[in-house]
Amino acid sequence: MRTCLSRILTAAAVAVLSLLGSCASGEVWVDKDFDQVGFDRMWAVSQGALVASDFDIGKTRREEGKIETQWRFAPWMFSNDAWREGRESLRQPRRFRAHVRLQERGLGKWNVAVRVERERNTDIVDPSNEARATWWGEDDDEEKARALLYRIENSIRVWNDAPANAAPSSIGAPTGGL
Repeated sequence: MRTCLSRILTAAAVAVLSLLGSCASGEVWVDKDFDQVGFDRMWAVSQGALVASDFDIGKTRREEGKIETQWRFAPWMFSNDAWREGRESLRQPRRFRAHVRLQERGLGKWNVAVRVERERNTDIVDPSNEARATWWGEDDDEEKARALLYRIENSIRVWNDAPANAAPSSIGAPTGGL
């Protein structure tokens, strides 16, 4: 009887985890689409408030046991000429997707990753034709890791929903970390 109950509980737990998308791999992916304006806004923030950040791809900073993850965009995502021209060369609509991942590393340790990809477009100014970047954060507590994941998702949502002429500071853009 005890064995049967154990199997039932195990099956139920597996089913719940499967619905959450994290049963076998310990990963949760959330895709967010945002347009050119939203991406330009994040680009401006990264080149302004966060350009002096000591956080870069694959690096994090710990202070008193608290993880701090900051956005940093690579300069090759847009050409300097297009940026100086006030994005006049970037009028063609483009879509971007942010992949947000929460990954269990074992022993209560978690990674949070954000990858931004731009759809292929033969008319874009950037000769690379595709922009990719990844940000990693980590925390030893699942609750804290999920909180970081939520803050990333919320930042993307706020950027997407903000008016096109909104200043980064007025839409809750991060200035010291997510």
